[in-house]
Amino acid sequence: MAIRTSTAAAALTPRRAAGCVIGLLATTLWPRHAHAHHPIVPNGINQANLQSRVGLSLSSAPFELADGGGQWWQSMVTVEVAPVARLSLLGVLALAAVRHRDGHHDIGLTDSDIGVKVALWSSEERRLQLLAGIMLELPTGDTTVRLGGGHYALTPGVVMQWQPIQPVSLLLALRGLFALNDDDDITAGKAPTAQPTHGGGGPSGPSKTDAPAPRSHGSWLAPHGSDEIHVRVTAGYRWKHLYAAITPDIGLQLNSAAPLGATTVTPEIGTFVAKHWRMSTRLRLPVAGPKRQLWTSELELMYTF
Repeated sequence: MAIRTSTAAAALTPRRAAGCVIGLLATTLWPRHAHAHHPIVPNGINQANLQSRVGLSLSSAPFELADGGGQWWQSMVTVEVAPVARLSLLGVLALAAVRHRDGHHDIGLTDSDIGVKVALWSSEERRLQLLAGIMLELPTGDTTVRLGGGHYALTPGVVMQWQPIQPVSLLLALRGLFALNDDDDITAGKAPTAQPTHGGGGPSGPSKTDAPAPRSHGSWLAPHGSDEIHVRVTAGYRWKHLYAAITPDIGLQLNSAAPLGATTVTPEIGTFVAKHWRMSTRLRLPVAGPKRQLWTSELELMYTF
């Protein structure tokens, strides 16, 4: 269920939207119970370590698609529980606010995710680790206002992490995204059937075809192809309680005339505030392929236990 407002009823400024999202999140989603989002953030199965953790992230992005544009803000809770040494269970639940170009606003849940990760192999000193996992996207977002994609999707992946020397860490992640029930042409991002119309000359006059712009696939927050593969490489350096990382992410679109998908570069900096706390910020920038967001900024606070 989404809440729709307009500028005539209430002007939703970025500060007010963030307050709304944080307030609702604090009262309804803070982990009194473990829940599970579309993997548009660099965690999920791309996180190399198996650990129990709870994370809160705030993100925002302006978007400009063929069928709409505006800006969105999102608060997301990530829960990962490792009941045994080589297995962890994941869940992500998110709440978002979208401001559209025409002035109206939508607030509600986005699509959620649940998943599992398994440690396949690690060296004796754990300098080299190999993990695999899979996430299941659940259509919990309201499709009528494009807060959800309206389908189930599987995201399998494999992650390898290597620490050649103590302060340096390298990570290679390969993951797919496969929508399971894209039977609708509109949902699949295909153009609707063209409707012929006639010019001023009446039925015998010149005819033309009005073909609406095709609807982008997925929600406003996570547009994507029906089948995609992403290759991500992260290089990180830690200095005492601080760290910095850079992550290029190359997207490949299957079943598409344009095989290059959304390709981004994400710089990230963070700090280990205390033994169990980590705070980080990142900025995702599109460099090739379709620009699904002009940029995406994110602030994350993570507690491990």
